[in-house]
Amino acid sequence: MKNRKSARSVLVLVLVISMVFSSFGFVFAEGHGEDVFELTIFHTNDVHGRLTGGVGMPRIATIVNQYRAENDHVLLLDAGDILNGQPIVNFAQGEVMIDVMNEVGYDYMVAGNHDFNYGFERLIELDGLANFPIFAGNVVYEGTQESIIDLEYDIIDYGEYKIGIFGIATPETRYKTHPDGVTGLEFLNPVEYAQDMMDYFDANHQLDFVIALAHLGIDDSTIYEERSTAIAELVEGIDLIVDGHSHSTLDGGMTVGDTLIVQTGQYGGNLGQVVVTIENEEIVAVALRWAYYRGHDYRAADENPRAGIYDQHVESLEYLLGATGVNEIVERTIHMEGTPSGPALEAIETQDVDGFTAATIRSGKIASAVRDAFNRGRYRE
Repeated sequence: MKNRKSARSVLVLVLVISMVFSSFGFVFAEGHGEDVFELTIFHTNDVHGRLTGGVGMPRIATIVNQYRAENDHVLLLDAGDILNGQPIVNFAQGEVMIDVMNEVGYDYMVAGNHDFNYGFERLIELDGLANFPIFAGNVVYEGTQESIIDLEYDIIDYGEYKIGIFGIATPETRYKTHPDGVTGLEFLNPVEYAQDMMDYFDANHQLDFVIALAHLGIDDSTIYEERSTAIAELVEGIDLIVDGHSHSTLDGGMTVGDTLIVQTGQYGGNLGQVVVTIENEEIVAVALRWAYYRGHDYRAADENPRAGIYDQHVESLEYLLGATGVNEIVERTIHMEGTPSGPALEAIETQDVDGFTAATIRSGKIASAVRDAFNRGRYRE
């Protein structure tokens, strides 16, 4: 690490309680000299397949893209459990969400326990489809130290300033996903793995700021050394832990020693923002939360990453449902013309809504045959 003052990190926590006129706001740098570096980190966690609702992917794209137009140093991170949870995402085993995340412009994510729901081999495939790394460095093949995904960390070079980032997956994945999906894998102790990463950074890189992207959580029911708070307490040098897993809404973040821990709740209800300022080797990190309130209409101005992605899957859904035309796809409901007669009838319930047939997919009853039918429809010549 670069030498820093004894007060290495000053963490200023701001609680955002309300928003003026029920609208989103943005924090911009003001009055900084040339020697001041500012980094903005937007983050989500435990989205569980939700593309809309809450803040939603279209709004996230709009907020982040507008901010990137005004600022050079902006990151968008996800702390896991995003690739599974809603039928439209589950049908193609996470690929729909990866497509959307690519369009939104995510920079990094860490694998959550439910991101292993399709099996670790599928997670490796999804990593190959993503335009961003999926970290799972402490997940190794049993009896080895070889991570299932090659990239364990990254160094973000902003010229004079360098940011280190790595990811940690929860060992609770062993029993919080289907065990067949993680057969042959070992989950390394999170505290020991984080210490190894910091030792490596100290020996090989001169870093100004270190981010641990973790799917660990802060629940008391979790083994101590498998919580993000334990890493903050026992491992020196980590400035920020962007966390997930416990579905905690940490307004203003949580300070543990010199480490700031942030987490935004669940299901895309909030978009987190951390503004990091480095001046004279002193770090100030401000944690904010952008909330979406029911009834507030904040539409994506120019970006709707969902629309184009959905278009790619409409033909397959029509094949799957035997419908003559799909008009709209939402997480649990597909509005279509005609009556479904395809191979997924055992997995859906239908009703007439405003002249269209609304097919509500019964989450949890979608068998592998239904998924196979979807894939046959999508990839058939």
